[in-house]
Amino acid sequence: MINTGTDFRTKVISISSKQNVKLKLYEYPQQRSDEVNFGSYLKGASAVVIVVDVTNIDTLKQINGWLYDIKSYLNSNEKRYYIWANKIDLKDKRVVSEGAIRKELKKFDDF
Repeated sequence: MINTGTDFRTKVISISSKQNVKLKLYEYPQQRSDEVNFGSYLKGASAVVIVVDVTNIDTLKQINGWLYDIKSYLNSNEKRYYIWANKIDLKDKRVVSEGAIRKELKKFDDF
């Protein structure tokens, strides 16, 4: 299923009795971030999670664009990003290997 619009959720998670973390989750359609107002979503972010659908090679190809955007919009002390692989339980439909993801991320070692 292809997402056709940006979806947004907020969740507050209690880390301890004195500390909470506010998660703002945005789900974008399968499009590059230059087609949406990506910078406004990243303002004040401490970290960014990019999800790779291992059953869809296009999501791997889009990592470069997302990482460049993250680099340009986040302050230098805020450049924390995480790559999560989704649908890893669908082994018979998997087209993106862990090695392919690691190879793509090597381009950003200095990030």
